[in-house]
Amino acid sequence: MLANGIHRVRPGRRLSLRQVVDLQKFSFEAAKGLSADFQETTDKEERARVASAISNLAKGWVSLQDAKREILGRPRAGVRKHAVEKHKRREVVAPLASWSSAAPASPSPAAVPTDRPAETPFQKGVATAADALFATAQGNSELPAGTGK
Repeated sequence: MLANGIHRVRPGRRLSLRQVVDLQKFSFEAAKGLSADFQETTDKEERARVASAISNLAKGWVSLQDAKREILGRPRAGVRKHAVEKHKRREVVAPLASWSSAAPASPSPAAVPTDRPAETPFQKGVATAADALFATAQGNSELPAGTGK
């Protein structure tokens, strides 16, 4: 970084940046010239044509501004590459056992699960509806085992 806080731009990018700035200046000057024509004329068709030309020049200027932002490596407004996550507050939990050397207490019956969790369809050997669709798309008329059809 230079002393005044400006980052140095590489030579290839510098040339591109100069071209963008020159085209922006050209489009600005052309729009200024057309605005004088727009104010002088009273013909509706002529005013509409000049207004359309000014609008196109303004759109071109905005797209050049976007190109300039990309050349400089700046992100778009409102977009962040790496969003900063807010720190979540940690819940304060009471200690499970006292600090004495007493034997640990057995867990309460409410905290111990009694039933097994349901089998997930991602286990090996269990077919899903997606497997059935894939088999029919491949031309296999037999459905895989476990689809229930």
